[in-house]
Amino acid sequence: MFFPIMYDAAEKLGYEPFPFLVALMVSVSSSFATPIGSPTHMLVYGPGGYRFNDFMRIGLLMNIIILAANIFIVNVVYPLTPLP
Repeated sequence: MFFPIMYDAAEKLGYEPFPFLVALMVSVSSSFATPIGSPTHMLVYGPGGYRFNDFMRIGLLMNIIILAANIFIVNVVYPLTPLP
């Protein structure tokens, strides 16, 4: 859904879209702050006795860590290069 938006944004900024798309792929797969973020969260949500706030408390910190790592690693491994 966001692929064409990110692709167009990268081209309009004048950069190769690949680093933008890699960052997008990592970002959309790191949803830790809600129990509906992944099927494994839903599997443990009821039987584990967790509440929505439990996921928010731990998940927001994990999302911030993954965001920082995503920005750093993508820029190191796939540096931004202008379009030819």
